[in-house]
Amino acid sequence: MDLKKDFVWNQKDGYAVLEKYTKKYKSARDLKPGEEPEPKETRIVIPSEYDGLPVGEIFDAAFAMNDVIEEVVLPDTVKKMGSMVFNQCAKLKKVTLGKNLERLGYFCFHDTPLVEEEENYRGDMFLIGNWLVGVKDEAESIEIPSFVTGIADYAFYFNKGLKRIVFPESVERIGMRAFAFELELDEVVIPKTVKQAHWQIFGANVHIKKLTIPTAIYESQKIDETVRIDEIRLI
Repeated sequence: MDLKKDFVWNQKDGYAVLEKYTKKYKSARDLKPGEEPEPKETRIVIPSEYDGLPVGEIFDAAFAMNDVIEEVVLPDTVKKMGSMVFNQCAKLKKVTLGKNLERLGYFCFHDTPLVEEEENYRGDMFLIGNWLVGVKDEAESIEIPSFVTGIADYAFYFNKGLKRIVFPESVERIGMRAFAFELELDEVVIPKTVKQAHWQIFGANVHIKKLTIPTAIYESQKIDETVRIDEIRLI
């Protein structure tokens, strides 16, 4: 793996941003007579440092539509993953997230084998590492496991049948529009342990009958006019 040739990099706020994985392999018909095909790298380990800077972000769609990679390991220096990072990676079976990740963008693992692997589910919840990524459409009530520390962007997107969500005190971060679009929730209790939340965790057309939420998180929100909350309890 050649960090300069196989990746596009940028800099931001004192850290390196991995913008795109660009590695291409020649097809059999493009090989010259007598030329051997290059061995394909199916496991990618992202370095913790590039050009003297810590690798702090994986940009939107950085690995999207790759048909070779089967496993990716991210360093603990990565704090943000953009949206659709691994979208449509046809062979991706394993991703190891860094322990200091603060935000996981929406649809990062959409249309990959990861979504089909039973080992990535706890009941109706799709989990990668200690992050809740999504919930099955048929879910009605979920109790998030106590090892979960983060809720990805759009985690409860269009879960029309979902009525109840129980958060453990382990949860520290909630992503953008985690509660989004056509939700009718009886009760949501967000614990005091949440120390970081996007300024808009409630997306459009959401109805919550009873919401318990830390005061600081609630006051930081820009709530869409289509969001209805019948009862709010600040803690």
